[in-house]
Amino acid sequence: MANRGQQLLEELSLAFPVERRHIFDRLRAAAQRSSLRIALVGGLPREILRCQFSQRERENLYDELRDIDIVVEGDAIRFARELYRNLPGELVVNEDFGTATLTTEGVEIDLTSSRRESYAAPGQLPDVDTSGVRIEEDLGRRDFTVNAVALELNPDYGAMLDPLGGEADLRNRQLRILHSASFHDDPTRLFRALRYSIRLNAELEPVSMAAFGRAIEEDMLATLTPERVRYELYCISREERWHEIWAVMDLAMILPGLHEALGGISSWWTLEQGSSLDIVLRNQKEVLEGTDIEPWLVRVAWTTLSMRDTYFEAAMNRIGIFPRHIRAMVTARHLLVSVPERLSSSMRPSEVVDLLEHFPRDSVALAFLVHMPVDDRGVSTRRALLNYLLEYSQVRPMLSGHELIRLGIPAGPAVGECHRRLRAMRLDGHIDSEEDERNVVLRMVNLGEPGADQASGDDG
Repeated sequence: MANRGQQLLEELSLAFPVERRHIFDRLRAAAQRSSLRIALVGGLPREILRCQFSQRERENLYDELRDIDIVVEGDAIRFARELYRNLPGELVVNEDFGTATLTTEGVEIDLTSSRRESYAAPGQLPDVDTSGVRIEEDLGRRDFTVNAVALELNPDYGAMLDPLGGEADLRNRQLRILHSASFHDDPTRLFRALRYSIRLNAELEPVSMAAFGRAIEEDMLATLTPERVRYELYCISREERWHEIWAVMDLAMILPGLHEALGGISSWWTLEQGSSLDIVLRNQKEVLEGTDIEPWLVRVAWTTLSMRDTYFEAAMNRIGIFPRHIRAMVTARHLLVSVPERLSSSMRPSEVVDLLEHFPRDSVALAFLVHMPVDDRGVSTRRALLNYLLEYSQVRPMLSGHELIRLGIPAGPAVGECHRRLRAMRLDGHIDSEEDERNVVLRMVNLGEPGADQASGDDG
């Protein structure tokens, strides 16, 4: 199948920008110098086949898949160092696992020695053996047949390796596990089954579906650590159709299998609302600037917003959310309950700041992004949160504390109180220049009341 594979590699090369196409040539040249057999595996062979089957467009392939997975029949670390000689970048080596990652020109190349794996118990990471393992055997350890297709780069350039029928399953939009114990050996494949089924518009074939059901019934999810669950949800929540996958996880009993309080959460939101959240994330990227919150975590917070507070922290701990992020989510939930009834459209900007500045910025940002208004109060709340994040919270007096003291404000708490009042006046539009601030401060000093009530608009 060399001619077919060469055609696929040529199409794949054309999907990359001209200035990146040399990467495949450098990979092949390094393998020739090292006398090693290497092949391209994973997402790129699968996706270029999908292009041939008219299941996707080739034009956006590079933007979606900027990582290249290479399996090396032999020492992947030695090969990585040889590749690094002619393809400079950042090389990270993991001696214990026999893997290396070379990041070059915005592309991440993952290099792995071909291996066989065995599982001592469900949910545990596998024991790995890399001695004398051919690439064809390595393909047999993967999750689904559609991910067990490889394109050889050296020595038989363009040979297509498909020992398990992945191309046919991909053409027929079927997901097929490689053996009956697949979901028991590695229950994270339960998540990946749903992720790929939605992404590829594919269905689990009957035997694989039965194995999926048995793994759920036998509570294989309980064998997964929170860290492994978090990684799978991270991958899912970065998918284009993430909200569909979350809904199917609920229906397929994965979510209640992780924690009973997660069961049924998809009944509280619609796919259209999930799409609306994505629009907000695209249009309001600046809201997350300066926070520790990433878009995938916003999606997790949104999908779980309907959960009862009683179980929320326990459920988030089970799925591996970091404690600092749980605190931000809990506070955002509290904010959305307590703040709207205290907000009104007639509130001055300084009053909005007084109400919100006691909440961590991460929580305010989360609250804004996950809040879906259903009435005028909700719209006012959302507008106030956005104004606070992008405008009000950035306002500061122009005069420093030292300058206030030179103008006659006593050192100590009075400086902070004066700053607060100047900020309020600037927020509410009473003053807008450094000269205005000086005039207000001098008036306070002359009156002997640096802590006096805020001056009126005429003071500016």
